[in-house]
Amino acid sequence: MDLVTIACERDIQDLLLQAHSIDKFIEKPCRHWITVEDESLTPEEWYSLLSPYYTRHKLNLAFSKRPDLEFTPPFTLGWRRQQMLKLATAAKSLDDTVLVLDSKNIFVRPTDLDNWPFKHGNGKYINPEERSEMYLPRKWTDFIASKTGMIEPKRHPGVLEAPFAATTSYVKTAVEHPLFEYLFMQEEGVIPMAEWHYYYFFVDDDLLDSPEHIVCSALDHLSIEGNVDEYVNDQIQFCLNVNSPTHGIHRQVRKMMSDSKSTYSDWLVSLGLNKTLVDNYVYYEMTDTTWGQNLGAWRNW
Repeated sequence: MDLVTIACERDIQDLLLQAHSIDKFIEKPCRHWITVEDESLTPEEWYSLLSPYYTRHKLNLAFSKRPDLEFTPPFTLGWRRQQMLKLATAAKSLDDTVLVLDSKNIFVRPTDLDNWPFKHGNGKYINPEERSEMYLPRKWTDFIASKTGMIEPKRHPGVLEAPFAATTSYVKTAVEHPLFEYLFMQEEGVIPMAEWHYYYFFVDDDLLDSPEHIVCSALDHLSIEGNVDEYVNDQIQFCLNVNSPTHGIHRQVRKMMSDSKSTYSDWLVSLGLNKTLVDNYVYYEMTDTTWGQNLGAWRNW
């Protein structure tokens, strides 16, 4: 199984900890495909930053030039491009399956990628029929179906899908579709909510993995009910209870955390991860923390 991450300059702190966690916890040599989607640093600077963590694993680093386009925040050009780049990069995989990561996903225990539990997702699903007509992912899949003539998937992936396992042959078919770029870059008012809704159009529902909450995605603030520090502490314990290979925290949650920052940092360091890299990840507040801030009023989940 190959690994894939799409990153830009603001993700450096996250990407360095991710690379360190791969170096420490991925047991067998693997390939990690990283596509950088901005030009703020040179390729030489990126290689200098990342190469120390790839003595056992293969780093395949690529760069993508941004087109001169604009889309209304928060679903900007970057939002759309990183979805396309995840699929396009995953299609390069030399293995049958690929695990697509967000830069904030980190490995937290020894992991054999050959025994990864999923082939098509992360074990979390949403039934679109149980959502209201304002449910944006269903508007996205309705749009895909209307333009391509394909049958809509019966299930949608859950929120913050990564780490998301995909079968390379299906990803390649999805990328090779003649409307691939148009669907994500159209200006018809339809928000491409996630690339994996599109991927599910190419996978028969019978092939999807059984629902299992055994791989932790990054913690997102839309799931928080009550005290954020209690939520983070509870999620650390949940990760331990299910023996998840991964964890992580969305940048918006990191901005909201107070006492749990030291708790989270201490936990990662206790696993053997480098304290400097961990603290840079936990305490660094990115300038862009907009994702989801205005979704609550109209997402209608």
